[in-house]
Amino acid sequence: MPNGTASTVDISIPNKEWGICGFSSCIGAMCELGLIGSVQKDHLKTRLLAEIKTYLELLRADENPLRWEIEKFTRTFKGYENFSIVYFVTDISVNKDLTAKKGLAMPPRALVDYLQRCWGMKKAYLADASTSLNNVILGLAKGKDLKHWVYKKDNNCVYNWGEKKTLAQVMSECSDFSDGVGYQIAGF
Repeated sequence: MPNGTASTVDISIPNKEWGICGFSSCIGAMCELGLIGSVQKDHLKTRLLAEIKTYLELLRADENPLRWEIEKFTRTFKGYENFSIVYFVTDISVNKDLTAKKGLAMPPRALVDYLQRCWGMKKAYLADASTSLNNVILGLAKGKDLKHWVYKKDNNCVYNWGEKKTLAQVMSECSDFSDGVGYQIAGF
């Protein structure tokens, strides 16, 4: 990558501070597939927020009920009990402080819709979590409660929190809130 251009590892870094794992995992996958133009590292957070805002505005314009699923799901996470999509979109539009905590939780149906709607991945689907596919977005869960998304290129290349690790390493580092893969999005 040219100097100053964000890599797939870089794309997963903002999720260390922000709860945007679904979006960063999808965008990382699109980067790996060569479907995203170069993004400068110093504009990465702005680009991620623009992606999130664009998707939410598309849902609002269509009066799509997925926006309420996203809002309800986000409220299940500690610290987000009063989450509002309207406030979130307004905040990222007017608040230029990129160090402030941002978060939005994506339920599986919404993440599939995002890939289909915004990236043209019409074949994206929610796969059986027990299969061992490559080039997927994995939803790590505690029982059936989705807790975190990661992009898995293959078992030796999984992007999480600004690092590229093996699937075994990622599962180990996430074991305090996840007991395994509960969801898998494939087909892109």
